[in-house]
Amino acid sequence: MFPVDPAWFVSIGTRTMTTTPRVTRTVAVAGPLLAALALACSAPSPVRVDRPPVIDRVAPPPGHFDVLVGDTLPFRVHAVDPDGDAVSVWWSLGDSVVAREAAWSFVAADTGHWEVCAHVGAGGGADSVVWDVDVTRPVNRPPQIVGFEPVEPDPTMVVGEPVTFSVQAVDPESEPLDYAFALDGSVVGHAASYRYSPVAVGNHRLVASVRDAEHERAHEWNIRVLAEADTIVPATVGITRFVTGAEPGDVDLEWIAVGDDGMAGRPSNYLVRTSPTPIETEEDWVRASRRPAVPPPAAPGDTMRMTLAGITPAQWTHVAVRAVDDFGNLSALSASPGARARGYRFGGVVLDALTRQPVAGAIVRFQGRRDTTDASGRWELREVGPEIGSLVAQDEEVEGVTGAYFDYVMGYTAVHLDEITLWLIPNVPLESTMYVDFLAFFLSMTPAYWLPGNPYQMRWNLPVDLHVPPASFHGLDYDSVIVDVAGQFDADLGEPTFRIVPQDPATGVRVEYSGSINRDFFDLFDWDGRGFPVHGRIVHRTSYSPAFVQSLVNVSRHELGHALGLRHSVDPIHVMVDGPAPSRPEFSPDERAVLRVFYHLPRGWRVLGFRRD
Repeated sequence: MFPVDPAWFVSIGTRTMTTTPRVTRTVAVAGPLLAALALACSAPSPVRVDRPPVIDRVAPPPGHFDVLVGDTLPFRVHAVDPDGDAVSVWWSLGDSVVAREAAWSFVAADTGHWEVCAHVGAGGGADSVVWDVDVTRPVNRPPQIVGFEPVEPDPTMVVGEPVTFSVQAVDPESEPLDYAFALDGSVVGHAASYRYSPVAVGNHRLVASVRDAEHERAHEWNIRVLAEADTIVPATVGITRFVTGAEPGDVDLEWIAVGDDGMAGRPSNYLVRTSPTPIETEEDWVRASRRPAVPPPAAPGDTMRMTLAGITPAQWTHVAVRAVDDFGNLSALSASPGARARGYRFGGVVLDALTRQPVAGAIVRFQGRRDTTDASGRWELREVGPEIGSLVAQDEEVEGVTGAYFDYVMGYTAVHLDEITLWLIPNVPLESTMYVDFLAFFLSMTPAYWLPGNPYQMRWNLPVDLHVPPASFHGLDYDSVIVDVAGQFDADLGEPTFRIVPQDPATGVRVEYSGSINRDFFDLFDWDGRGFPVHGRIVHRTSYSPAFVQSLVNVSRHELGHALGLRHSVDPIHVMVDGPAPSRPEFSPDERAVLRVFYHLPRGWRVLGFRRD
């Protein structure tokens, strides 16, 4: 659930921002706005950047493919636009545009080399992906029989009553096909169908053959000819078991096999149909859905079994089974039992965002189903249909009462066996009196400062590389002070936070010094394609002296807090207070809690999903 990369950056004076993929923008700020920004500690100014679309899924993977003449190679591409602009897709083969849709199939009509390219465009940007396809020499593949009538392999006929037998075939190379029918070894026709009218009782073998220039395929029927039609129907089929199956959409079915004449002989086959309502009349039978893959008839009295697959998960369904003989006689309808198809099952764990410990007794709900977490924070929802709704985690259900944790709500589509970790922010008591509660303080302090109102958790991975060049002004070693302050963040977050590196990091923060600014500041000027921070800088004034070393300590802690993603606080008791340099030498318990929650939540987490009740 990653958001798009942010399109905002801070500019004081004229500054160049580089994003990944590389897009360069220069923004000039002048006049009163420049003066106002020069006084800000680290107040960002958003500027919109039109970012290119991103291809996130393709099939098949880009590469080289060898195919034969007549082959079809399907391609598919999916792209998203970071700015939410409409994405267009088109395909080119060489220099020609061949399609304008998300999926397209290359048909190998002749030998040669081809370059298949998928293009996506949105707003002012574009992206593309390329496949190389070599079509080798044509190969003559055998024809394929794709259908035949009658479908019964051992049909029964009556003397003097004709039946038409036919086959449907295709050739992979679209070559012309020759057809032939042979009855008991003698050729009786040269077309795709043959009308057979038996003249005597007996058993016969009819073979239909299909041939191209090199290969042949055949289908055969074993025909039994009777003097008169059979009017005795198979016995009624008794369903003995109809229960929920093992996989989503499955129902297990069992019945007792019957004969083609009552319980004598064997029927031609069985028909199985399902319906959301009982199948009790012939009209119900006609409306019901026919189920494929019915097993061949067993001996009368044996138990037959099959799994009905593909039913909507968690849906209630009824079933009917009927036997049919060679003459199409159907057994009578029996009772139509019902069962629920196996639903989706998914679960996970609920964790405390402050302590990273499991939350026991939390309630997880989705579309009318619910579970309560055990001592290990585990929860699981079963027999869920293919539904789209809200997945809710909370520790109480009293309206207007927050409880020990703030609720969390996220949009979710049910997926079988999905593992979901849900995080809850605790209702931490505040030292500050200037915020409604801890959730209000957290949301105020942690929106991505380069994208105001961003609902996602866009932070660094810890530890953050920090380059602090050696510097001494007025007899004060700035670098030693800043490095010492950076090391104190380990205790604040409970894990290594900054890693001091000897040079400007490719990913991380660098410290600079300036004698021409009125206030220290931090700005972030580089992000990756998903919007996570890549490169930022802290700029300190060179006016501190040994007599004011504590001021440098306080300001350094403030700017390092900005570098980690904290915004300004409105409360003067906080290190992150806006305005004059902070007087507090270390973070308040409120601020430490915010930092820990901020860096315990996964990167990309949708923080605006938290609610008070």
